[in-house]
Amino acid sequence: APVLWVEGAQTDMRKWWGDRYPRAEFDARLAHVHKVLSVTLEDAGHMLHHDQPEALAASLLQFLR
Repeated sequence: APVLWVEGAQTDMRKWWGDRYPRAEFDARLAHVHKVLSVTLEDAGHMLHHDQPEALAASLLQFLR
């Protein structure tokens, strides 16, 4: 199934995972998803829906169409 992965440009995954789950490992796992659309929202961190609600909604609408 198609997957939409949206993240904020200012998200610091180390804040949540520390060194237990490096970004390179996450990216390697995501690369195994056959139909993935990755979107990075500028001026947004972990709380995408608070930081950039309109941009997030636009990404969702585009993906669902």
